[in-house]
Amino acid sequence: VTPVPTQFGEMAGSGPMDVWAWSGGANSLYHYDGAWAPGSSPFDVVTAMWIAPTGEVYAAGEIAGDDYIGRRVGMAWDAEKVPDKEGFPGNVDALWGTSADDVIGVGGEGTVLHWNGTRWRNVSQGDVMFFFSSVFNSSRR
Repeated sequence: VTPVPTQFGEMAGSGPMDVWAWSGGANSLYHYDGAWAPGSSPFDVVTAMWIAPTGEVYAAGEIAGDDYIGRRVGMAWDAEKVPDKEGFPGNVDALWGTSADDVIGVGGEGTVLHWNGTRWRNVSQGDVMFFFSSVFNSSRR
């Protein structure tokens, strides 16, 4: 039996039997589908998570000290480095979307990224250097 951490940081779910959680203390990603079990992750630290209604897991965090954003489909992760903005390193602290092909990631230094189903695109505007810590929308589009 795998011990399950008693504290989780970032959490996201598509329903009561599909929940993903990051445990900073255990430095691991866990999945709940009726029972908690460790899941694979390329991340050393997770700062944001969101799950599409179709089950794809989106996460942002650190890999070897650099900021990355990625998605998990099935058992595989596809992660890429968060692009720098105006010479400052970007990071992502919140994720939200309407579907698996419409996901927004926001963070420090005015970072705004959009996943269109094929790639992440930097959609940050101008010299904005605000810190975005959350993102949401009340409509489906």
